[in-house]
Amino acid sequence: MTTATLDIRATGGCGAQIDGVDLTRASEAEIAAIKEVVAQRGVAFFHDQMMSPEAQIAFARRLAPIVVNRYFPKTEKYPEIAKVEKTEDQKTNIGGGWHTDHSYDEAPAMGSVLLAIQTPPSGGDTLFADMYAAYEGLSDELKARIAPLKAHHAS
Repeated sequence: MTTATLDIRATGGCGAQIDGVDLTRASEAEIAAIKEVVAQRGVAFFHDQMMSPEAQIAFARRLAPIVVNRYFPKTEKYPEIAKVEKTEDQKTNIGGGWHTDHSYDEAPAMGSVLLAIQTPPSGGDTLFADMYAAYEGLSDELKARIAPLKAHHAS
């Protein structure tokens, strides 16, 4: 699918890769299209974006209000940016397994604007799961069995 100058390609499962945009100069129409992709596909991926901290913050603000993550250290100069940093010997992901970010917040953030500064030669991937598709894949019997259940989320 192509919208204006954007080349949007669905990825396997959830998500879409978006090419043809410089996020530091995106038009209002491009920002609207990006928001629509995130609403429809859950996550958008952009490759080869060079962004200063100021540009990353400006882009994030165009998507939604910034919710500061209280669990990661902030950068000194940019408190809106949390450092998600691992050492070379850390082999598991941050959080230690599959998790949902901020499901415990009364009003969870729309999402995160992640920018990889330095990545390992292999591994280090952030993976995403489509929980809508997971639910839709359940049998009607299992959906009925879990319908009355409630979950309590806490940080």
